[in-house]
Amino acid sequence: MNKLKEVLIFFVCVGIILGAAYFTGFLKGFTVSDFKDAYDNIATIVSSGVKSLGVSEMMSTETTAGNQNTTIFKNYKALPIPASALKGHQDSRAWNNIFNSPQKVIFYIYDNDDKNPKYSKDFHNQISSYFDKTKMSRFYNIEPVTLYYFDKLNWGNTGPDKICNSFQECNEYRERAANYSMLSDYLRRCGKTMCIINPRNNQYVMLKTRNAAEAIKMINSIRTW
Repeated sequence: MNKLKEVLIFFVCVGIILGAAYFTGFLKGFTVSDFKDAYDNIATIVSSGVKSLGVSEMMSTETTAGNQNTTIFKNYKALPIPASALKGHQDSRAWNNIFNSPQKVIFYIYDNDDKNPKYSKDFHNQISSYFDKTKMSRFYNIEPVTLYYFDKLNWGNTGPDKICNSFQECNEYRERAANYSMLSDYLRRCGKTMCIINPRNNQYVMLKTRNAAEAIKMINSIRTW
């Protein structure tokens, strides 16, 4: 980016010099051919400077500027698990099977009674069948939960054990409750489609739509992630 700034500053300076030269009569005697040759030389220099920046480098900087933990693997975007959700897990001691798993985890929510089409049981049947027929257990743990279980789950001890006696203590309770809420919200959002969670690097890949074929493709594509 510094090189690009230098190129822009160079053009501004050239413009100022040419303007001054024109009004002082210094340009008298120069031909159009002279200016064309000068332009071609400058264009070559600028082109070389822009190439040295590298288009891919500029794009990489643009895409990762917002979040240094965001990576791309096999065209799938791996996002960082929200820090507050991780803290919620630590505070509540819930979901150890996901966040302390030695392998990547496939997580989604399904309706065992099949009354809610958003959490289709057919999706679960196709994913679990594929998982059973393949050797994906070498790469993943599969941890789906029913909608009933998720809604009724006791999320652990997140509330105060006693009435807080100081501002600091009350603030700690408030923060624990907020982290607990973020953990619940994060897993519910993942459960609506499907998430592959990687506890080793605290990242996850979320399925865009609840489609079994796309889910199987994603499971197979990022098994070595």
